[in-house]
Amino acid sequence: MNDKMYWLWLSGIDNMWSKKIEILIKRFGSAEEIYKVSKKDIMAFYRDYNKVEENINDIVFNSNNQNDTKYVIKGHKVEFTMEDVNRILDKEYGKKKLEDMVKIMDRERMKFTYMGDENFPIKLYDLTTPVYTLFYIGKLPTGKTCSIIGARNCSEYGKKYALTVGENLARGNVEVISGMARGIDTYGMYGAYRGGANVYAVLGSGADVCYPKDNLEIYEAIKQRGGIISEYPPGCLGLPWHFPHRNRIISGLSDCVAVIEARKKSGSLITVSYAIQEGKDIYALPGRVSDELSVGCNELIRDGAAVIFDGREIVFDITGKEIRRRVSKKALRNELGDEKYKIYSLLSMTPESIENISRKANVSIDIIRSHLLDLEMSGYIVEVTSGYYVRG
Repeated sequence: MNDKMYWLWLSGIDNMWSKKIEILIKRFGSAEEIYKVSKKDIMAFYRDYNKVEENINDIVFNSNNQNDTKYVIKGHKVEFTMEDVNRILDKEYGKKKLEDMVKIMDRERMKFTYMGDENFPIKLYDLTTPVYTLFYIGKLPTGKTCSIIGARNCSEYGKKYALTVGENLARGNVEVISGMARGIDTYGMYGAYRGGANVYAVLGSGADVCYPKDNLEIYEAIKQRGGIISEYPPGCLGLPWHFPHRNRIISGLSDCVAVIEARKKSGSLITVSYAIQEGKDIYALPGRVSDELSVGCNELIRDGAAVIFDGREIVFDITGKEIRRRVSKKALRNELGDEKYKIYSLLSMTPESIENISRKANVSIDIIRSHLLDLEMSGYIVEVTSGYYVRG
């Protein structure tokens, strides 16, 4: 087997989550060495490990209900059992798990990457709780990113602004990341998708398991423009502790975090805690002081989070570009002038080359370049690749 298959084997072992992998890697050095470990050596590790009292920072949950947000971050020892040892040693079990995973991955067009692989996201290398492997359908984020998170049972106010922020991030060419939970996560993704952005969902289940099921429409859509991402193997159902644990990946992949609505003890604040540890910027939507759904956001703002108005401020902060409010065609024509408006009107969300723009507008390349630069600096258009433009 090669490195990729050793990591795939390790990630597919039942109950083999990131902290256990971290402990094993520290002891044995690589996935290959763990695969090849002798019974004598793994038993020596097991005895040594269970003699040592060790604090490891991680999420601890005290509820069996994933919608209950009684989570804390504190130190505790990760349990390593004889069942774990036996699964590592049982190569027939490992072979069967590999075969089952590969079948699902082929069927779902699912890809796999691991720490050290050229496709593994650079942003995930320095997390306090490491991510070693990722399964994904579609692609992984590569541009500027912002996560949109918040209450599952959101208000109409939250819904409206999640859609608006998502759409404005898209207009600013910012990719949107979310957990695909009901409520704010979902509306933020819809807004971003409607605006033309790549959208990514980080799941607490396997990437082939749509959860919640009523999000199947957006789940299928972002496979085509963005990606479904999970550290859990194919077929894995979402267990309660998976959801707060996956939040570190949402935070890790994001350049900043936007909280739209959150109660005082919202699960969204777990993602915020990770983001603060990583030095990420936090944005929050203000609300009425009497509104329970805004208490978490208002407290974040009190503690130094930046205020969200409609998402355009986030675009400016992380890209340096302004995006304008939507205006009528007449007002836009008056603002841009006839020639720039003509160029703008030739563009859509499909990339257009500078040569085609020049030909269609019947304007010289030099003048087109000057106008395109002005339009781009004003946030009306985006250069998606060298010499190709779309509307902002």
